[in-house]
This record gives sequence, C-alpha cells and structure tokens, in this order.
Amino acid sequence: VMLTVILLDNSLSLARPIAYRGKSRKNMMQRSILHFLQQLENQKPIDLVSLLTFSSTCEIVVPFTRDFTQLKTALWEIALKDKTCLSIGLKTAISYIQDTLGSDTFTQLIVVTDERPSGGDHLDLQILSPIIQTHIIACGNPSECNFEIFRSISGKTNGSFQFVEIPQTSQTLNPAFDQLINLNYINYAGLLGFGNLTSEISLYPHPSTTFSQWGPDYIFPSTLSIVGFLPNKKFSSPPTSSKHILLPENPSNQHLCLMLNECLKSERMSAIVQITKDVMGIIHSVSEKDRSTLIFSLFPPHYHVQWIGNLSKLSPVSSSESLIPLPLKSLHQRSYNRSDDLPIVPSTQADVLQSDFQRILRYTRSLPQKQTALFSE
Repeated sequence: VMLTVILLDNSLSLARPIAYRGKSRKNMMQRSILHFLQQLENQKPIDLVSLLTFSSTCEIVVPFTRDFTQLKTALWEIALKDKTCLSIGLKTAISYIQDTLGSDTFTQLIVVTDERPSGGDHLDLQILSPIIQTHIIACGNPSECNFEIFRSISGKTNGSFQFVEIPQTSQTLNPAFDQLINLNYINYAGLLGFGNLTSEISLYPHPSTTFSQWGPDYIFPSTLSIVGFLPNKKFSSPPTSSKHILLPENPSNQHLCLMLNECLKSERMSAIVQITKDVMGIIHSVSEKDRSTLIFSLFPPHYHVQWIGNLSKLSPVSSSESLIPLPLKSLHQRSYNRSDDLPIVPSTQADVLQSDFQRILRYTRSLPQKQTALFSE
C-alpha cells in the first residue's frame, strides 16, 4: 500500500487570478489535486492518503484514509489564510508521518504551492529524509520562483520538482500530477521462481523506491527466488523496510501464486525470498473479508532477526547438525511473561479501571473524613 500525504499551500497568494474563466490559483490547484485523487481511486483504491494545508500554521485536514469522497469534499472546503511558511508545513507533515507511521515507513509527500516561501521563512534541510520522498509541484511566474530551495528539498529526498508557468503555458497542473503517478505509482513486473516453477508477478508499490535509499549499488532484480519456508510463529512479525501486495501478472499463468497462497494460508507458513546476496524478504498470506492476498515484505541489507539470526545463513533442517528450536528464547525474563516463580500480572477492563479511579477521586474530595476508605482502596 502506498502512503501519500498532500501538503497544500493555502496562503493568500493563491487568490491571484490565472486569466481563465475568472478562476484563481487556488481553483486550479484544487481541480488538479481532484484529478490526482480520481486517478488514485481508479487505479490504486487501497492506497492511504492524507490532506494537510499550510500557511503560517499547518493543519491536518484529513488523516490517512481510503475514503476518497471525504478527501474530495474536504479539498473544496479549504479556505485561504495568510502567508506561505513552507518550513512549518514540512516540519508538521514530517512529524505527523513519523508519529502516525513510525520513522522507517516509506511515504510520498506531495507539496503543492506557488512561486516561493514568504520572506524570513528559514527551512532546515536536516529534517528531510529519503524515507519521506518529497515531490514539489509549484506554479506561477518563473522570475519569482525560488528554484534553488525547491530543488534542494526534492534532491535531498530523491523526490522531484516540477514548475508550471501560468498563465502563459498552462491553466492546469494535471500533466504534472500525471507524470508524478507514472514515475512513482507504478507496479513492479517480474518473475517469481520456486525450483522449476516460475510465474509472472507484479508488486505494488514498486520496491525500487525502498532500494534507492540503500545506495546506487542496490537494484531490484527482475527475478525473485523462494529459497525456503518457516512457520509464521518463528518470525513473530519482525520489522520490515516495506510491504507490497503480490499479484499474478498473467491470468493464464497464475498457478504458482495460487498454490503458494493456499499453502501458506493453510500451513501458516512464510516463504523466504532471496533478492540479492545480502537482501532477503518474506511472502505470507493475509486474509481479510473472506479473501486472501499474498504480501511481500522486504528486509534491509544484512538484516539480522534477533531471535532467528541472519536469514541469508539459514539452511535446510536436514543439513543441520544441531537443531535449536526457533524462535530463540531470551536469557532475560520479561515481567509480563507467565512463570511459576513469578506472579501473574493482573489485567482489568478499561471501564472497571475508570470506575476505580472515579471512586478514589470521590474519596480524595471528602478528606479527611474518607481517609480510611481512601487508604483501603
């Protein structure tokens, strides 16, 4: 699933007309973002999208959602405010992404603005990271555009920068959004191999966006090879760099994918995939609403699963001289683990806990008369 944040400028400068049927820059941006959302809804309905606006402050208009109707409605209700503070918009958007998704979740951040940030707006480029790929679509007068800052932002995050001159060349940003989709919202097409069996597959989002973060030497291969299997309970949901939906590319040659999906689901297993010499991944089946889907999860290079070890050094059970059951048990006893020599940590329901606290508060307000009752609680 691709995660996208749209950061829309709603400063007063967007009220300027574009000499097209009495429309303003704000109207043009709204129509173009609507076009972008419609493309995603038609092609990638499972994507999660969030809408933020920025001026001198930044507001989360719509949190991450698949409800494109809600996004479109909120888009048309946006009001203009004051000046353009791009630094505040970026800081808030990055903090929102990290607080919601974590610091290692790949996200597309699309900034839609006009020529330049307001005077005195100082942007710290150190807050930017390739894990949040930032694309900037700007419009207006080239003589007033701050090309340097926009290119610095997009370059530091492996993103893109597109400038649309108005009104001389265009009355819409649709071509810029179309190019953005064609470059960043495409499927990977390749082969999945298992012994003598192969199947054409597609992955979405494209894993190359994750690979590009690790350096120019990492190129996602055209063939993925299944090298083994492990029970799901052995993995216990280790952290991954990215997750991708795996689908058969050719309906007439989907036998391997169908077989793999049924076997992984029924046996509760995960398939270990060799990607490069030092990069591994796993394929597992996920069921939702009476349907099951194959999910491909990608690990970073030289990844070491704490309770398994280096995945690239796994070998068949028959070739192991000494069998150690997985997952490996920690030498440290967790306080929440049940043990004969440790008490069981009690648990209670939220409403019961709330009732207890309310009773304690009542006793506190009635001190000193209720001191004995308070101490007994």
